[in-house]
Amino acid sequence: MEVEKAIQKLKNNKAPKADGIVAEMIRLGPAEPISMLHQLFMKIWADETVLDDWTESLICFQEG
Repeated sequence: MEVEKAIQKLKNNKAPKADGIVAEMIRLGPAEPISMLHQLFMKIWADETVLDDWTESLICFQEG
């Protein structure tokens, strides 16, 4: 799954952003939230909408 691949590429020991979540928390957590993130991203992609809170962040989609 693309989301899993992107999560594995996140760098350790980086300061959290506005949400307070660091990469290690996502990487070492249970698989269910990753699946939920994937579903959310797919819905955003299909609906072509972005959450208002996300206008404060940079979201990158990487192919390949």
